[in-house]
Amino acid sequence: MKLTPALLKNLYSSLIVIPPFTKWPMPLPEEIKFIVTADPELMGTYLYDTGEDYAHTITISSGRCGHLYSVLTTLAHEAIHCSFHKQKGDKWLSHSTEFRRRCKTVGEELGFDPLER
Repeated sequence: MKLTPALLKNLYSSLIVIPPFTKWPMPLPEEIKFIVTADPELMGTYLYDTGEDYAHTITISSGRCGHLYSVLTTLAHEAIHCSFHKQKGDKWLSHSTEFRRRCKTVGEELGFDPLER
């Protein structure tokens, strides 16, 4: 599978119309810069920076995510980080108790492997 920013944008568009993402203040796909990197040390990242052209940036590594399942689970993980962007401070940065609860909820709803949280 060739990983592209357009593919990531379309997958994200699909994710945010499925509960529990529909319950959270998710930005529209057009508000996000999607980046593909080949970095084998990285699965994915989410960055929130209101001073940039795009306030949101999601990066997924083709060096670590070579199958649809790994791309989708990594993108969902980064989208969960993104779901905290309207909260005060840098809550979008951490793997807090609330973040882990949301991961569990998404995993159960979408049928992801519970050992991959």
